[in-house]
Amino acid sequence: MIFKEHILHFPIPFDPSVGENMKSVYSDLPSETQKLIRGIAGSSSFLKKLLEQHSEWLLTHWEFSPDDAILAARKLDGNLDIALRIAKARTALVLALIDLSHLRPLEWITENLTNFADFAVQSALKSELELCVSNSKIKKKFLDENNSAGIFVLAMGKMGAHELNYSSDIDLIFLFDGSQFPEEEISDYRSIFIKITQKVFSLISKNTAHGYVFRTDLRLRPNPSVTSVCPTMQSAEAYYIREGRTWERAAFIKARVCAGNKTIGNNFLQRMQKFIWRQELDFAAIGEIEQLLIQSRQHKEISGPITVEGHNLKLGQGGIREIEFFAQAHQLIYGGRHQDLRQISTQGALQALSDQNRITPKIAKILITALRQHRKIEHRIQMLRDTQSHSIPTNLEELERLCALSGYVKLEDFKDDIIAELRKTHSATKTSSRIIKKNTSPTDQQKIRFDEWRKLQAFKSERAVEVFETQLQYIWNYAQKSKNPNEVLDYFGYFLSGLTSGVQLFSLFERRPDILEKVIYVTSLSKQLADALAKQVSVLDGLADTGPDAIPSSLTGFQKSLQARLINTKDFETSLTNTRAWKSEEHFKIIFAQLTQIITPQRAEKAYSDLAQTCLNLCLDQALCETKRRFGEIPGSSVAILAMGKMGSQEMSCTSDLDIIVIYDGNPDSVSSFKELDIRTYFQKVTRTLISGLSSSMSYGRLYEVDMRLRPSGRAGTVATSLEGFVNYQKTKAWLWEKLALTRARVVAGDKKLCSEINKALIDILDQKNDPREISIEVNDMRLRISKLEIDIKQKWQIKKLLGGILDLELLSQSLTLLIKGKNRKPSDQLKNAFDKRIISKSDYDVLFNSLELFSVIEHLKRLLGIKEFKLDSLSTPAVELFINNTGIESINHIGQEIEKSLSENSDLIQKLISELK
Repeated sequence: MIFKEHILHFPIPFDPSVGENMKSVYSDLPSETQKLIRGIAGSSSFLKKLLEQHSEWLLTHWEFSPDDAILAARKLDGNLDIALRIAKARTALVLALIDLSHLRPLEWITENLTNFADFAVQSALKSELELCVSNSKIKKKFLDENNSAGIFVLAMGKMGAHELNYSSDIDLIFLFDGSQFPEEEISDYRSIFIKITQKVFSLISKNTAHGYVFRTDLRLRPNPSVTSVCPTMQSAEAYYIREGRTWERAAFIKARVCAGNKTIGNNFLQRMQKFIWRQELDFAAIGEIEQLLIQSRQHKEISGPITVEGHNLKLGQGGIREIEFFAQAHQLIYGGRHQDLRQISTQGALQALSDQNRITPKIAKILITALRQHRKIEHRIQMLRDTQSHSIPTNLEELERLCALSGYVKLEDFKDDIIAELRKTHSATKTSSRIIKKNTSPTDQQKIRFDEWRKLQAFKSERAVEVFETQLQYIWNYAQKSKNPNEVLDYFGYFLSGLTSGVQLFSLFERRPDILEKVIYVTSLSKQLADALAKQVSVLDGLADTGPDAIPSSLTGFQKSLQARLINTKDFETSLTNTRAWKSEEHFKIIFAQLTQIITPQRAEKAYSDLAQTCLNLCLDQALCETKRRFGEIPGSSVAILAMGKMGSQEMSCTSDLDIIVIYDGNPDSVSSFKELDIRTYFQKVTRTLISGLSSSMSYGRLYEVDMRLRPSGRAGTVATSLEGFVNYQKTKAWLWEKLALTRARVVAGDKKLCSEINKALIDILDQKNDPREISIEVNDMRLRISKLEIDIKQKWQIKKLLGGILDLELLSQSLTLLIKGKNRKPSDQLKNAFDKRIISKSDYDVLFNSLELFSVIEHLKRLLGIKEFKLDSLSTPAVELFINNTGIESINHIGQEIEKSLSENSDLIQKLISELK
């Protein structure tokens, strides 16, 4: 019951005598309730008027619960025009009583104000539609399940977000589905819907003897100066996709259907998602959002520092609009990838941003608290006289009235609390402002450098030049910290020369100078890296999150990340496109973490492998779905993927391809449910679709190159192998090198039962007895072929295919694993297992293990730099430092000496160990 609940808060009557008079009208109510009414009437002339006009109704309903009282206030009797206005007054009165007594939180108040606005618009629209049907203006055959004839109304802004305050205007967009009407009749129906809109507008917003329902604004529709008040949704959609601006994207974050045909309206909003949200991180949106706030302040002539008297709680510094724009800007930046951020309310958006680590929990708490405080004060400003005002009164008497209505005894305490929240807000939202400030005029040297850069394609727009100029001094200062500043600037210039546009990227740099630093560093390592980065700058979005925790530590972490990216993605091609974009970013995050030693090479290998396995699983699922769609399915059949090589041993690098074998199982006589493909042909189709998904090059590049040469019979074999055929081949026909390769095999995707069967088969195959002498002879023959390769070790550090090199070490570790029936897949673990079983000595193990670690680091770094023709004398200064820092060896020459020494020792040691196999 409204007044039988324990009242938590009492306004103070500014004019006690007025309050006492109103209290006497409600003398039959409990004393606490009378005290509440005394305080309200004694401070707010508007609420006093409502208490007078609706005393009989209120006394009749005082035992209703808050929710029931709100519903009772909506009862419409007689003329709709008058009934809606009376209902609005009663709703406002009940909500004011509940709000000022703190019986319900702010969110409940704004939700119910918004619900009444929905009810009012629905009632008005329904009335006008029924009138048009009754006088045959709308033919009954065009009526839908809502009797709306295809018209719907979008609630925007505060109404859309369920955040209306007492004197809010409501922002509405009226649209209708033009496809429902014959071409020859659409003009007539357009005129009908325009008139309906105008009548609804008048019914809701016209100020009569009984007041108004809501001030209404229809100007958020497309191109309002030239567009009718109710255009077709088709023309609206075309406009937004073709010409929609950032502020319109921001506005549509809060859009929802409040009246009319909700099915058509919601489908329209679903199609609008591609307009609102961008897959790329949209940092340019922040500048445009900031400009909107500046323009709003200029239009309302609002300026000056934070104060109390006259301060605009909506548009002034530290006000509500700063919080809303802060939330919306971050939503526009990140919401394209993270659907959890697509919250319709400002509080919900701030909390989601905190949950996603886009802002700190502290910032979220400050802004949510301030938003609630600002809105409460804003409500009380509007309660004073029912004015659409957001400004704190300058008149002392009005200010004291506001203070009393808010329940403060002392005016100074009231002012101090307001100032504190405004300052906290302004300080917290500074993080959305420009981080790199425009510096003093550039020096002559900087001008020369910038004049060269300005000729590049990236600077074709004035906006790009304007944004980049703010970063010149920052770039210059960063370069000066390096050993060779000109080289760093040259390489960065090379990166800029590869860009096709610059506004988005430079806006990212402007907001995130930490990312600018990372780009300068990465591009300084090699021109190949700079060129690759310029061709695919979208990967930089991944650098918005860096650090060890930014890279998932497990396969499950990568899978959850991809699932979040693909929410609501249904079709095959879109899923692959979004997966490629995601993979590119995650891949570059790992690359950057390696280059900056945030993670170890071992952690990077695991991350690259988990990333690949995640993509492989997704592509296999998609390939199966696509094949099923085209050819049906084969009951009882299943498929799995066996990873070989670096993926199998989880040692992938940034350039690794996928060595895989596709294995299927099922009744060999089965056929697909339609088109009747035999099982072999069916899974060849699955495999080719899988390969296409993985290796086709699209806008975000390809996922992976695929190598299937390790399948039974190599290129001569079918692309998909039956489980029975795979087992028979491995047991009876496989060459030694194929058996060695199998020691690194790992099942990575597919049907769980089949995966288990393949694992059992692998154990059975590798448990077969092998002749040590045969292994020794064949491995020595392989080593002989390696020795004949022409390798430039001094300049190119080609340490892979060289005696004593990586391939040689892997031959040894795999041979030993095959003999001792080991279960380890990584060469380093295989060597450790051989040492544990006393096959090799501690001293031999140390030499081999340390060499493998050194070679692995060097090979990783060479691949990271992206230099195809790697030569020591062409390395940049930062690249030289990269090798020194990662190896812990004092100079590049000493690294070369250590490589030669290790190769020689390894070669002799491997020869000895292979020859001793018995």
